[in-house]
Amino acid sequence: HCSPVLLPDGNILIIGGTPDEDFRPRQDTNAVLAVELYNPTSNTWSVLGSLTTPRVYHSTALLLPDGRVWISGSNYNCEMGMNKRELRIEIFSPPYLLSDNSRPTIDSISSETIGYGENFEIDFSSADAINKVAIIRCSSITHGFNFDQRYVALDFSTDATTLTCVSPPNGAIAPPGVYMLFIINQNNIPSEGKFIAIE
Repeated sequence: HCSPVLLPDGNILIIGGTPDEDFRPRQDTNAVLAVELYNPTSNTWSVLGSLTTPRVYHSTALLLPDGRVWISGSNYNCEMGMNKRELRIEIFSPPYLLSDNSRPTIDSISSETIGYGENFEIDFSSADAINKVAIIRCSSITHGFNFDQRYVALDFSTDATTLTCVSPPNGAIAPPGVYMLFIINQNNIPSEGKFIAIE
């Protein structure tokens, strides 16, 4: 019952969980505290640090617009009843926030509501070239499962300080809804996210 979180750089952060098949009794005893990162490009795993609190059943991990991950919840001792819930919150900073390189900045977006297959523009500031533009669907998570995550890289061209991007072609690629828009530079460091609606 771990919580995977799609990150703006395309990697996946794995938070919490337990190896127990029966997660109900004393699940805090065998909780996984290691925070792991999966890189789908290189198909590699790495351990980034450790949680201070067990995060198992009824836990939540959500991407914040600034690129950090908000971690909360856990029914960490079911032997004591459903009212024994974890109330402490943790904030985890992925490696891209610890880099000495500067982050790119989204200065403005030509529209906050974008249709399918439409061109839109992003005015940006960056010391380094932009390597990727991506949208991440805002999450909906319950019981440690986040079924609604979606990461979509967008086609784009660049002209000085303006990116011309093409929105997803249809709802099969990006269902209608609210997404966070990120630009990622050549050092794989993302901007802060901006909310847009796809419809």
